[in-house]
Amino acid sequence: MQKLFLFDDSPTYDKIVAYWAFTEKYVASVSSPNLLKVEYEDLLMGAPESFGEVIGFLGGDKECLISTENNSVTTVASRWDVSKQERLYGWRERLSPEMQSRIQKIVADFWPEGEERWFGE
Repeated sequence: MQKLFLFDDSPTYDKIVAYWAFTEKYVASVSSPNLLKVEYEDLLMGAPESFGEVIGFLGGDKECLISTENNSVTTVASRWDVSKQERLYGWRERLSPEMQSRIQKIVADFWPEGEERWFGE
């Protein structure tokens, strides 16, 4: 925890990455029959099955009619018709190599498994 607080006076993006990596690592370590871990990638790439799993876990009908093929109300107004791949990996094209390197270093410091997941090829 102390290491995390060192980022409080860091640039905003560094702080966001540090808190994100810390949180992701913690969530990955938690296990409970009352908890269903859901990842954005699974929801996006596996809909409607992934949404059905969530609804079933909550006691609802697993038959789900949600589609990720179409634009949604959460799509930024200037970013219509964004592919699933762009939604997942567009950050790699938009962030400079220097920024990606900073992010990778911070993630590796807090969550080595996350570094492999997000930066391993």
